[in-house]
Amino acid sequence: MWEQFITDMQGRALSLDALRSSHPIQVPIAKAEEVEQVFDAISYCKGGSVVRMVHAILGEAKFVEGLRNYMSNFSYGNATTDDLWGAWEDVSGKPIRKLMGQWTRQMGFPLLELKAAEPQPDGSIKLSLHQSWFLSDGSAPSSSQSWTIPLFVTASGGANGEEKMDEAPLMPAEADFELNVKGDGAWFKLNAGQHVPMRVVYPETMVPNLASAVRTKSICAADRIGLLSDYAALARAGRVDPASYLELLAAYSAETDGTVWSMVLEQLGALRGILNDDETLSELFSRFARSMLLPKLAEIGWSPLETDEHLTRKLRGELISILSSFCANEPEVQAEARRRFDAFVADPSCSELPSEYQQAVYKLVLAGGGEAEFETLLRLFDTLALNEEKKSTLMGLGAAPTPELRTRALEFAISGKVKLQDFFYVSLSMHRASAAGKAQTWEFFKQNMSRYTAMTDKATSSILDAIIIGAISGFATEAKAAEVRDFFGANPLPRNERTITQQIEAIDASAKYLQRVQASTAKEWLESYLQK
Repeated sequence: MWEQFITDMQGRALSLDALRSSHPIQVPIAKAEEVEQVFDAISYCKGGSVVRMVHAILGEAKFVEGLRNYMSNFSYGNATTDDLWGAWEDVSGKPIRKLMGQWTRQMGFPLLELKAAEPQPDGSIKLSLHQSWFLSDGSAPSSSQSWTIPLFVTASGGANGEEKMDEAPLMPAEADFELNVKGDGAWFKLNAGQHVPMRVVYPETMVPNLASAVRTKSICAADRIGLLSDYAALARAGRVDPASYLELLAAYSAETDGTVWSMVLEQLGALRGILNDDETLSELFSRFARSMLLPKLAEIGWSPLETDEHLTRKLRGELISILSSFCANEPEVQAEARRRFDAFVADPSCSELPSEYQQAVYKLVLAGGGEAEFETLLRLFDTLALNEEKKSTLMGLGAAPTPELRTRALEFAISGKVKLQDFFYVSLSMHRASAAGKAQTWEFFKQNMSRYTAMTDKATSSILDAIIIGAISGFATEAKAAEVRDFFGANPLPRNERTITQQIEAIDASAKYLQRVQASTAKEWLESYLQK
């Protein structure tokens, strides 16, 4: 369960909170209109992450005792955030008020850097640690921020291949920190268990050993997820070499855990989005991705088994979903998708097209087809009863292979035949499907913004937020960032201002990342890897 939380909830929090346009968990509300913008993924996902951090610091018993006291003391009355922190502090004797104030009243989160690991006469290893404010674009922070950080550490060595600390010391916010740990010095995994919403960077010489620990499963699934997530973000920020990140990513080829694979697939998809604007790099990376994906597909297969666990079924769906991005032209993939699609169209009650990858098969078949397949999806939208099935057809329409069909799909979404809360699925899917789809979705939004705003005028701002994200997320050039900025400068949407600012900042960061990848040895690394 916690591995999924780390991938989904904590990952979402770290992605948004690394932007300059982020905000603290606790934010003063000056006017009612600000409420919808403030109660977003940062409030909920980061909020949940810091509560999980407290649970790890206190342990189960003290966490529950403090929570019970808080609920008893303030039942049927008013309470503040500090009252909860105080309840935990009272039962534990730990400085929870001070610690949590730093994590909830400051925006952002720390980058913890392992500067050095020095053997000591008593056989321990002294770790020298430094923290700084992490920003996703790699720019220097505009102010000095720091956090009290609980240090959970695991290291290579010991009877079971690793050493773990009995208790997490607190690294003070005001200074660098030194910590003695046991281990043989080959590798250290800081933020063990991923209990703290932060990033961690290691000396470059240690990364190959960490990659080896990934291959041998010497670190737990949660830490394998966290390590990959950290290095994806660090590469994007220019803190590590893109080729080194690719080397680490390749270490996950033999991964067996479904939740870890979910993170692998997420990062493959994210990097594909960045490299779409460079044809050579995009093709090389797609071949690299296929070298990881196709063996895994052969291992778990298309057909569900009675013995499958929930996570296996979930992984199968995610794996086949990403095939539409990397393997749409693979003859075997296309043939199997077509076979299952035809069987489902003939008899929607058949078992050939499980719900977990229904959407992916629609995308594969439409991307490799044309108008006939497009019309079939429209008929399915009309005839399928369940709303989830209808949403899958909308996402499938986003894979339309020609400009004419893409226009028809976007027009259909706002024709009134699709529920208001669902019509953004077409543009979101189309924007992610291809570079051509990305460009056309944005052009359609610019030409039809008045129609979108009229449709969503009385709805929650999150509906138009989703349309905006579907129109502009994923661009990776400075020119496109300027174009988006200029458009919304001339056509402001006050209710959606925070989302627009976040997306423009993300485009700027993506543009810098693409430039770093192009200037690095990533192309040579991919060519060398693919020759093995």
